[in-house]
Amino acid sequence: MLNALTIDVEEYFHARRLSRGIDVDDWPTLPPQLPHVMHVLLEMLDQYPVKVTFFVLGWIAKQYPQLIRSLSQQGHEIASHGYYHHNITQLSQQAFYQDLKQAKHCLEDCIGLPVIGYRAPNFSLNHKTPWAWEILAKAGYSYSSSVYPIYHDHYGWPDGPRFMLRTPASPLIEVPISTLRFGKISLPCGGGGYFRLLPYAYSAQAIRILNQKEKQPVIFYFHPWELSTALPTTASVSWINWRLSTLNQQKMHKKLNQLLQQFQWGTVSDVLKQSLYASCSHAYTR
Repeated sequence: MLNALTIDVEEYFHARRLSRGIDVDDWPTLPPQLPHVMHVLLEMLDQYPVKVTFFVLGWIAKQYPQLIRSLSQQGHEIASHGYYHHNITQLSQQAFYQDLKQAKHCLEDCIGLPVIGYRAPNFSLNHKTPWAWEILAKAGYSYSSSVYPIYHDHYGWPDGPRFMLRTPASPLIEVPISTLRFGKISLPCGGGGYFRLLPYAYSAQAIRILNQKEKQPVIFYFHPWELSTALPTTASVSWINWRLSTLNQQKMHKKLNQLLQQFQWGTVSDVLKQSLYASCSHAYTR
């Protein structure tokens, strides 16, 4: 079964645990990691080869237009991660719409192609912000991958949808990050810090269960900065947040190579074409 490999293209100082005390105006003054780690990542993807979806911040596209243009020219899907990495919960509906349009225009000007996908920073589309789906459709997006139906201290919608669906009051498709169901609890298995922190066998077995038993494609994600082994530090970041963000980074290369070898991967749009009618036959009702 084809699964979607997705990569949130942002700098380490955009990550919630690492951005404490850092303002937008500080971003250009901080030492970047993205150019180097993206080079390493693309070399890895080219070995297989596989095409993936890159959810790109508008701010990043403004800083590195040639990099983002190159990703698109190589056949990868470019989707939006917003412009300034603001949580939806921090924005009014009008401000959210403006951020969506700004990011979309920036990315489309960069690659010369329509941008139809979106992922909310910090998976901040939750039970407090279901209105975001209608605004996403209004802004010209066709799908969102913004829901992570788990309990987490920084994000999550525990009672949210687990599988892709047609959203209410709009033609938008929501493509949640993958989870396993254990009783009434959804266990995270769609990548991110869990992929870095937990043994590889956990992720591999979860993908098998979802593909073979639940007959569902996996929506998997990570960040390029998780491949770095020498992230700069700032005094404003606590030791525990720094440790959680950097633990096992040296194992990421090996784990990703295993993941790419063992399972079939493509873009979110490819997975939607494969699974749309099977998995999105009804709208989500709260």
